[in-house]
Order: sequence, then C-alpha cells, then structure tokens
Amino acid sequence: MRLNADLSQRCVIDTRTAPWVPSPQPGVERKMLDRDGDEVARATSLVRYAPGSRFPTHTHGAGEEFFVLEGVFADERGLYPAGTYVRNPPGSSHAPSTGQGCCIFVKLRQFDPQDLTRVVIDTGTAGGWENTADPGIVRLPLHRFGSEWVRLERWSPGSTRPPRRRRGGDEVFVLSGDWSDSSGSHGEGAWIRDPDAGAAAASTRAGCLLLVKSGHLPAAARSDAMDDHDPISRFPVPALESLPMDMRERIEAVAEKAGFIPNVFLALAHRPDEFRAFFAYHDALMDKPGGLSKAEREMIVVATSSVNQCHYCVIAHGAVLRVRAKDALVADQVAVNYRNARISPRQRAMLDFALKVTQQSYAVGEPDFAVLRGHGFGDEDVWDIAAIAAFFGMSNRLANTLDMRPNAEFYAMGRAPDAGRANSR
Repeated sequence: MRLNADLSQRCVIDTRTAPWVPSPQPGVERKMLDRDGDEVARATSLVRYAPGSRFPTHTHGAGEEFFVLEGVFADERGLYPAGTYVRNPPGSSHAPSTGQGCCIFVKLRQFDPQDLTRVVIDTGTAGGWENTADPGIVRLPLHRFGSEWVRLERWSPGSTRPPRRRRGGDEVFVLSGDWSDSSGSHGEGAWIRDPDAGAAAASTRAGCLLLVKSGHLPAAARSDAMDDHDPISRFPVPALESLPMDMRERIEAVAEKAGFIPNVFLALAHRPDEFRAFFAYHDALMDKPGGLSKAEREMIVVATSSVNQCHYCVIAHGAVLRVRAKDALVADQVAVNYRNARISPRQRAMLDFALKVTQQSYAVGEPDFAVLRGHGFGDEDVWDIAAIAAFFGMSNRLANTLDMRPNAEFYAMGRAPDAGRANSR
C-alpha cells in the first residue's frame, strides 16, 4: 500500500474528517496519513484503542514514535497519559494495551538506525520550555538526533513567524487552537507535511499548541548550499550530521534564527578546530558591547571586504548591515563608495581608518588616533575598528581562496520592511 508516500510532496489532512479504518486487531482502528507498505510499513497514523483493548507483543524493527492525544496508553513498562511523548528505538518490543481507551499519533519505521535512545516525556509536567527567535512562540524540545528535531511549540494569540526555510522540511500536528500557513487555516487535528518548510509566513489567531518535527524528510534533507552545479567551496564540505555536537548545535541555532544555514558555517566546518577559533574571535569582535554599534561593525566589514573584493562577505554582511541599520540602501552605498554613502561624518572617519588598516597598516600613526578621538572614539574603539578590519582581511582572503559562495537568501534580506534576520552571517 502506498498512501501519500512521496515525501517530496506537501500533504495536508484534516484528521477530524478522515475515516477510521479497522486494523487486524479487534478494538483498534486507524486513520492513515501516510503509508508505504502493508502491515509492516513506514507509516504515520492516528490509532484509536477501544477501552480494554490490547495488541500482542511485537518488535519495532525500525522504531516507533508516538504522542498520546487522549486517554491513557499502556505497556509492560508503564502508563502514558495524554500529553506523553514516547520513542521506542529500533529493535524494541512491547505489548500495548489500554484500560479506559486512548488515541495516539504514531510514526513507525522512521528512525535513523543509529538513534537508539528510548525517550518518555510527560509534556504536561515537563519543564524546559524556552523562548524562540519569534516573540510569543515558546518551545519544549523533545528529541534531537542528526538533522531530526522534535518539539512542542506553544504560540500565543496573534503570534506570527516570518518566512524561514528549514532544511529537511517540517511536519506539524495541531494539538489545539488554530494555525495558518500558505495553504490556509488549520484547526485541531490538522496534519501538515511540508518538505519546503518555512517558505511562507505562519500565524495563529487564537493561539495554538503544535507537535513539530523538522529535518527528517529525506527528499528535502540536503542543504540549499549543496547544489552540485554551484558548490559552495573548492574544498570538501562535510554533512551536518557528521559534525561534532558543539559545531552542529551552533549551526542549528543559527539556522533556527536565520531560516537557512549560511554557507560560511558549512565551508569552514572542513576544519573543526579552525571553525571553533574563527567563530570565537568573530563573536568576540562583533557581539561585544562598546562604542561601536552592531550596524557600524557590519559597516566596517562591508567597506573592507569591498576593497578586498570578497564576494561572500560583501553580500552576506551587506545583508546583515541592512537589517541592523534598518536601512535598505546603506550596504550597497558603502560597498560601492562609502565616501559618498548616506552615513555620518563620524562613520566616514571610522571607515577611513578601517581602510587604512586594510591597505596601509604600516602607515597608521598618532594623527589617525587624533582624528578618531575628534569624532568621539575612545582608544578601545580604535582597537575594535582595527581588529575588525584585520580579522575580516583574513576572512576575505580565505573566502576568496575557497571560492565561497553566498546563499541566495542574503540577496533579499533587509531590502523590504521587516525582511530578513539579524543573527546570521
């Protein structure tokens, strides 16, 4: 049997109107959402157990994942009330049953063979809810392995999420409330499989609770960066799943905020120790408090990268500058000729010095410090200007040597009101 089995295709089902289909086991019914196979199948379903029903002992050769929607599910390991999330890894076995009856959302044979951790979380009592990049939206992480990420998301009334493409797609089950995306408004019980996740904005009117799974759709699991016709680097680019956990968590956090993985993270991951050192120094320079605003720091990067003819850094940091300055024009002006850009005399003096460090650092002297002090810069600010110019001089030369290609998403960021995200690179 093949039902909605092409994972490269978007699928939306209102499970409230879908029919219940009897299973071979008396007292157990199913609503099939996707399925590839007969009784042993890769499948996503709702399964309803009548009071007192049970299933004989069986083994999940490729794993089982379920969320209890109603009632109390049970097996020989315990009771699982509504709101419980369970993962039984490949090779596990059990004999399901229920006393009062229950309904579960279940996914079968969809585990990575190396994902062998059993998970049981009662989300009704669990702590660990955390804020997201979007105001009014919080999440409770449930499981992460490789590119796969499972969580609950609670959206406050009126919350919105801007377009944010997610590598490997999304699967959403609406547990309560209303949730809208490009295909319309979805109520409780809606199931949405979206291999092109996040291409359109999403919102809720009255608020909602969602069960969300991301990064698991094989048809969409390759990064946009990994296009065979436009490689992002002359050197090998490792798969995200192969990276050490600290690097992968850093990259996934950036992707969650930006909606894509900036290619610099994938290209530099070729050398893990240098990746860590690069981004540690980057963050120390670009995220610190001080006399330079974050927009001015990006302005230095764009101006010096333009002189160094670094394609990647002009495009990527130009996008971040537009967002942080809330100005759709400034990045292009600074990249072409900052002397004629619509910036302040103070910023022009800052860039004059940054360009001198970039092109004639041997000629830097006290007169340069005096000019900057006259515009209100302290000596620590002067160090910051010089350090940013020097660091990105290295970055520019490495990016040019690698032939690093900027993501397509950068070109549009910040060119319209509220477009783009500030925390990408």
